[in-house]
Amino acid sequence: AAIDYLDTDGDDDPDEMVIFYWRQRMPGLEGECLQAWWSRDLADRNLLWHTRDWTYTQSLCQYRSYFAGDFIFSAFGIDLTSDRWVAMWENPFTFYDVDGDGGSEVTVRIEGLSDGVDALRYSLDADGDASAARPYDYDVSISAHADPDAGAAVTLEGADTFDLVIRGYPTDPVLSWEAVRDFAQAAPWASTCLTWDEINANTAAEAYGDPHERWEGIIAPGFETFQQIGGPPTSTFNKRFELTEQPASPLRLYVDPADRRLHLLGADAGWIDVDYNLDGALDARYEYDDLDGDGIFDRRAGDVNGDGEVDIEWRLGGETHGMSLECISLQGMHGSLVRGALRGSRAFVDRALGVLGQPPPEVEAVIDFYRDELPAWHPETRLGLRAQRSLQGARYYLDLIRDRLFVALREHHADELPWAEIESVYVSGDYEAAAALLPAGNYAPTTVGGHPSRVAVTATHAGPGREGVPVALSTEAIEGFTPQAYAVTGPHEWICRLEVPAQVDRLDPGAPPELSFLTAGGAYDEFWVHFGGTEPARPWPARTAVAEWPRNIGWESTRAAYRWYDGQLDFFGRHAYGPDGQPDDRLIFPVDGVHYHVEQEWGVDALHVGSTSGLGGLTLYVGDEAHPIQNPLGEGHVRFTVRPLVAGPVRAAVEVTAQNIIPGEPASARILYIIYADRRHTEVRVELRDAPEGALLAPGLIKLPASDLIWAPDHGVLGTWGVQEEAIGEIGLGVLVPPSQVERLVELDEEWRVLCRPEEGRLKYRIIGDWRKGRRFDVAPGAGDWRRELVEMAGSAALLMVGPVEEDGPR
Repeated sequence: AAIDYLDTDGDDDPDEMVIFYWRQRMPGLEGECLQAWWSRDLADRNLLWHTRDWTYTQSLCQYRSYFAGDFIFSAFGIDLTSDRWVAMWENPFTFYDVDGDGGSEVTVRIEGLSDGVDALRYSLDADGDASAARPYDYDVSISAHADPDAGAAVTLEGADTFDLVIRGYPTDPVLSWEAVRDFAQAAPWASTCLTWDEINANTAAEAYGDPHERWEGIIAPGFETFQQIGGPPTSTFNKRFELTEQPASPLRLYVDPADRRLHLLGADAGWIDVDYNLDGALDARYEYDDLDGDGIFDRRAGDVNGDGEVDIEWRLGGETHGMSLECISLQGMHGSLVRGALRGSRAFVDRALGVLGQPPPEVEAVIDFYRDELPAWHPETRLGLRAQRSLQGARYYLDLIRDRLFVALREHHADELPWAEIESVYVSGDYEAAAALLPAGNYAPTTVGGHPSRVAVTATHAGPGREGVPVALSTEAIEGFTPQAYAVTGPHEWICRLEVPAQVDRLDPGAPPELSFLTAGGAYDEFWVHFGGTEPARPWPARTAVAEWPRNIGWESTRAAYRWYDGQLDFFGRHAYGPDGQPDDRLIFPVDGVHYHVEQEWGVDALHVGSTSGLGGLTLYVGDEAHPIQNPLGEGHVRFTVRPLVAGPVRAAVEVTAQNIIPGEPASARILYIIYADRRHTEVRVELRDAPEGALLAPGLIKLPASDLIWAPDHGVLGTWGVQEEAIGEIGLGVLVPPSQVERLVELDEEWRVLCRPEEGRLKYRIIGDWRKGRRFDVAPGAGDWRRELVEMAGSAALLMVGPVEEDGPR
């Protein structure tokens, strides 16, 4: 095995990587040969390919390799007689982080040999939900072939290319990362296939074998008139396919106002095979036709129950000029179309249900599956849950519900309605106008848990990492709320009310209980708190835990684990992925009976604090005199009382009270440690009582033997990245305090302390520990990357609004 890591900019971290393989034969080469996969991290995030036993094995390594951000890789081969690396297969494969959030909004794969180009795949994140936490989530892909009978119909000749030298041998020219998108759109392709992931779940066809969304983009399966490019292909179900042998040049999309979708300009045939309940059987089919050959679809035919008979025909006719594949414009257009489609469909559904009185069985089956069973589809990657919570997934299911209701109305109520006018408006795509022709009915959705009252909670997010941001609000803000009987739904209600895990607990005996839940990931999420009934709150599986040992207490989420002992704090590094290459989000406490200072299957105790504060332990300062709120190594005068408060589906909390901080003086402190499900950090709330005037609170951070200090007072960030033990490897530590309360940084022999001014005796800060070997993407972030992450985390927030519900809004 051989791997090269190269620092090309002199900043002492890896920017390029080359993995070598010995092959018996390769296309275009003679006999035995050497293959090289070269890659470059263009954003300097220091995230490259993950390897196992010094090689890349796709099944074990692909989802731990950072094929995202601003990134490029290419494949080459050289045989025993050659003096040059021949470009082959992927030349290149490029990724683009258009909005700078650490994910990829665009990926382009060019396939060919030497300077000839055979095929293309161009994929985009149309709904903008990729991020550093979910670095790829592609919605649409355009695959294309060059003309096989025209020789080198598409070549790199005259294109913007660059040359590499690998181990002393030059390579064929490589298309530059900057030029790939324009080149791909403008090349004279002979045939193209658009693939749109309508359900928002871009997996391989056999999702049960691999439930991850694909990093390569959306790989179209082969059809009679279009050969598959790469693999594994996506499912033939719940995808929209559009084909043409006369694609527009450059490649463009266009909007159809009736269909409210983006289509491939030049396509003459298209279809969607619906499998709404994911059982592998056809439930409905929609077909698109270009009847006059102008490259614009004129007709959409819907078989809404999969019996082979057309039930509805729409009149289509989109804009002929089209739009480029520019990502930000496409995201804005797609989002507008989806929201418009949801509003129109919901208006028709409400009126249709009013006429029918209740959903017919064929509609109720779709609603029941969407509400109850879709979230349980591959919970290990939350594939179904994300499809349900996304607007794109809701639009897909609501379309099917709307069309089935239309057919039911025609079958049972056409004689009593102005049906010819209703149908004419409906097939033009104006569902709100069609709804207005239906009489208003008295259908109302069922309440959640029998609760007659509800209030809206709107979360507007700032900063990256929007998914799973904790929301905690005092129940005092909700008049009539009782902690025993409630439910929370959200982040939308376009089809039905979606209940989400929620928790009510009391962390402060002097304050009202708090209601907490997690956001869904949109820039704007709306949730509803239901209350006033008698049905008990739904029990949810625990995703946090607390464990007690003699003189120690620990708390954890599915992403991180922390431990307190005598005022000192450490953390347990967790493996994000198990040895089988699948996500690992189990709870680990208690870790009894194992030597957790040695790496285990789940991770390792990653920090030894010695006599220091460790990760965020506190010290009280009166002037220049320090009074640690700690008994290092179990020796000291502080009297601690420790108790677990709560652990549940949303958060866990531990309470510590400290007395005799200053011997003989009344100063005391109450400290809460709170961790939220699926989050890596711990929130620390400190209440200082009876302290001398002007006293400061100082969270401390241990110095590592080989480390870099991170100090960003304008962001309230104190951190370090380095190595304490070679067997554990690199770790990152962080303390995030309110910048407005920072007084100064103090350096001691073994630790740093950031002195903070309590406000009315209170200080709230966060601590986080990270273990590089446990990360999903572990090759190879460093101190600069850790600093960026801490600063981003310090700026992340959810702004809440609590108010009455607009009952004439979406159901």
